[in-house]
Amino acid sequence: MKIPVGKESFEEIRRDRSCYVDKTGFLYELLRDPDSRVTVFTRPRRFGKTLLLSMTESFLSIQRDSRALFADLEVMGHEDFCAEWMNRYPVLSVSFSGISDLSFEEAYATLQVKLADVCKIHEKLLASGRIREEDRQIFSDLMSQRASDAGVREALRIILRMMADVYGRPGILLLDEYDVPLARAS
Repeated sequence: MKIPVGKESFEEIRRDRSCYVDKTGFLYELLRDPDSRVTVFTRPRRFGKTLLLSMTESFLSIQRDSRALFADLEVMGHEDFCAEWMNRYPVLSVSFSGISDLSFEEAYATLQVKLADVCKIHEKLLASGRIREEDRQIFSDLMSQRASDAGVREALRIILRMMADVYGRPGILLLDEYDVPLARAS
């Protein structure tokens, strides 16, 4: 069996049949709490947070059919839970890794590129007739890195609202490396 050294993608690890320590039971514990609106994972570096978020995205994303990836894992033993949560929600996954440049201007420029990349991943939202025209315009501006400062500030909220409008379900935001810009701010 292959050891997935340096791999942080749940899908890649499972498809390659690499060694994986089953942490899917965590999904059941996390998501069945109806009062939980925000969860923050504060663990040391190299603790597997990115892989955990990748697994969570694979499990929740309405844009995927990930039953085969989870086929022999613990979470599948909770059939009602899987029917309620698996591949049933729009997921917005954003990583702030790399936004650690020394100047504010460089960090802001990197953030704009990352937001443009996120928009490109979810470009299909633009094809829906269910989204507000002003959201469509801000999204297009974000994608082409022409958004106003207010558009950049509100980007995640706007994309999540668009997802909710298109899919009829609230979007789930997964933020990775959220602390990097703050830790490196000058």
